[in-house]
This record gives sequence, C-alpha cells and structure tokens, in this order.
Amino acid sequence: MSHSRLIHPELFGLYELALDGTVLFYKANAGNDSPTMSAGLVGRNFFTEIANFENVAEFRRRFENFIEGRQSVDNFTVKDSRCESQKHLRVMLVRLGEAGCDGRKKFVLADIRQA
Repeated sequence: MSHSRLIHPELFGLYELALDGTVLFYKANAGNDSPTMSAGLVGRNFFTEIANFENVAEFRRRFENFIEGRQSVDNFTVKDSRCESQKHLRVMLVRLGEAGCDGRKKFVLADIRQA
C-alpha cells in the first residue's frame, strides 16, 4: 500500500464524488463524525487516496459502469477482505446534477455503510 493513501478505519458515510472520483463533500455516519477527517477528504481521489479495502478495484469498476449507464440509482455490496471477518460494504450510488452558468455539472452521491 502506498504512503500517499490515507488509512481510515471507518470510511463509512456519505460522499459526493465528481465523475473522476474526487471527493467534493463528505459527511460521516452518526457517531463517526470528525471535522478534521471530513476536511482532510475533500479534494482527494476516493479510489486512489481514501479507499483502503482490498477490493477497491471492484468498487471503482461498479462506479465507472454506473457513470456510463442510464440508471439513476444502484445498490451493491463489496467485500472487504482485509480481515478475517471479511466485512461487506453496502453501497448506494445516486446520480445527481446541478445547473450552473456553464451548463449541468454531474456528480454521484455514494452512501457507504457496513452491510
């Protein structure tokens, strides 16, 4: 694992991600809220700097397929096989957009929880 990757034991929460995976907003799930951690995630790439589970490639593939597809919502689980208990992450992706002066800006809302 590279030294540039952030190691967060709890990456559960609500993420607003740009189409390239950059974190635009982060809100931890109740009980895990840390303003320092939240500020440290914004502007970083979720897939290369934040996600610290072994199957991040599977998550990224599902994210990219979602972006390219026509669904407005997708739900799936990803196995975190770092530990013996092999936790599962439950992910919900929602396609969003907002109108700006230069047209529509698209982004994805990702809700990540322990399954």
